[in-house]
Amino acid sequence: MNERLVLLKQRMRAGEHKRLRQEQSIELLTECEAEGLSWPRRVARLVRRQCEAEQVVIAPEEKIVFTRTLPSVPPVYTVDEWSCLSAGRTLHELGPVSNICADWGLLLSQGLLGRREVAAVTRLRMADDQKAVEFLDCAIDTIDAVLDLTGRYASKSSQLGREDLA
Repeated sequence: MNERLVLLKQRMRAGEHKRLRQEQSIELLTECEAEGLSWPRRVARLVRRQCEAEQVVIAPEEKIVFTRTLPSVPPVYTVDEWSCLSAGRTLHELGPVSNICADWGLLLSQGLLGRREVAAVTRLRMADDQKAVEFLDCAIDTIDAVLDLTGRYASKSSQLGREDLA
């Protein structure tokens, strides 16, 4: 292991990343309730707001970037709504948010822009299916939110003279 990796490992184990966390999580439940958002729209809104609220952090020795600065993932359902939605199901120990096993080969071969294009084309083809259109609109918004966040990282990387990251 080279010196850079040893330093990154030491910083991670010392929890230095935790000092970069914001004091409060974002609040979405009131907004979701007021607008009567469906499950897909609540999740898309959650991803959008989380991406917008993340602060860009780039350490000098990093070559792969993204440091989570939000302290937690906020709820998008009331306790009663969540009880109804999760009744009879087994959840991951972290509850509604857990690891997602994406089709990395597909994502890496097409990229986010390629996946966005697939969603847009599928949306046109499925225009008569309201649930499919809603899901695809949410997928597109989620992809756009991630692309906006990566754009902020690219911009900050350029400002720091880190064209290797940008």
